[in-house]
Amino acid sequence: MKLYNEYINTRINEEAFAIEQTYFVKTDRRVNPKEIEPYKFFLGSIPILITAPHAVRHIRKKRIKPSDQFTGAISVVLHNKTNAYCLAATKLYGGDPAFDKPCIFKEKIREIVTKHRIKFVIDIHGASGERPFDVDIGSMNGISFGERRNFVEEIKNCFQQNDIKKITLDNFPALKQHTITRFVVEELNCSGIQLEINRKYRAFQNLNSFAQLMASLTCAVNYLSKKSN
Repeated sequence: MKLYNEYINTRINEEAFAIEQTYFVKTDRRVNPKEIEPYKFFLGSIPILITAPHAVRHIRKKRIKPSDQFTGAISVVLHNKTNAYCLAATKLYGGDPAFDKPCIFKEKIREIVTKHRIKFVIDIHGASGERPFDVDIGSMNGISFGERRNFVEEIKNCFQQNDIKKITLDNFPALKQHTITRFVVEELNCSGIQLEINRKYRAFQNLNSFAQLMASLTCAVNYLSKKSN
């Protein structure tokens, strides 16, 4: 619980709130991706990439869909704490990075993974507060880490060590549609997982729950970083 205590003392939720206001404005105003990049890339130093494709509103089947609230700020704070690479959607551009193929967001992922020799991708999503789980780990039914399936259990332990107990596996397996996890595994030969995080842990207003979440995610990234050597 050392990280948890540190994040409580430094009021990590205030850092996240400032980031959310800076980069992730919720609007129906659409930009032309040929003129304005609809994402923000943060350079890292370890071979882990954090993605937040639904950090802002997006368009799926010609309909505007709501953002996965605060997932953008969570990904950037995680970058700040671990120095993982980070790619988060920042503009409504006409597509859905976690659904479309072809996709400019995924092509940026391809560039990052190739150029920086990324070993693991963690794709951050938000689940409703009414879901019966705290976090669901999507592993493509166990294949997204290849032969290293024990990594999923280690990531699960990171949450449980911080008293986030209701961890499920593959309620959202990231296997259907053109998810980012499926893309990096099948097309980039890279390991990845999709995390669906219950809203009660994403809300900045509750410092305790948010610190639990960020301590858990930091633990997971640090574990994967060590295993990438």
